[in-house]
Order: sequence, then C-alpha cells, then structure tokens
Amino acid sequence: MNYEEQETAHDAATSQAAKKENENLTTPIIPQTPTAEKVESVFIRIPEAMEILQCSRTTAQRCFVEINKRLKAQGCFVIAGRCNRREFYKAIGLER
Repeated sequence: MNYEEQETAHDAATSQAAKKENENLTTPIIPQTPTAEKVESVFIRIPEAMEILQCSRTTAQRCFVEINKRLKAQGCFVIAGRCNRREFYKAIGLER
C-alpha cells in the first residue's frame, strides 16, 4: 500500500469514527420500551370511523353525536368530533 492509499484509508476510518460520534451526540438517550411504540388512542376520530363503517363523513358524525349523547347522559366527559373507542365498537356491534 502506498502513502496515498494509506492516507485515504485513514481519512475514511476517521470520517466514519467522527460520524458515529456525532450520531451518539444527537441521538436522545430514551430507552425504547413497549410504551414508546404507537399505542391505540382511547378516542376514535371521524376519518377512522368513516373507514370502519365505510360511510360518509355526515353519517359517521351522526353516529358520534348519538354515542356521545348516551355517554353524556351517563355523566361522562365527551369531546366533539371524537368518541370513546370502546363505546363506538359496542354501538356498532363489534365489541372487542
């Protein structure tokens, strides 16, 4: 190996080491736990309901309004445009 090849190999190794060191500096030190994975939300939104029911936005909204009325009558907290996932599946007969 001549001098130029040795220098090129050294530069490549140094560059890789520097790159690795920079990755370690920018990578947050947060352990990857099962909770870090995407967790299914407690609430279901209109677009997801439209896909499940294969219906229009208006029909999905009507379902949400009806389910949220029942929940509110039971004293539960409701959010417009969202519905409790468990109650939604229960209402459409797909109870999990």
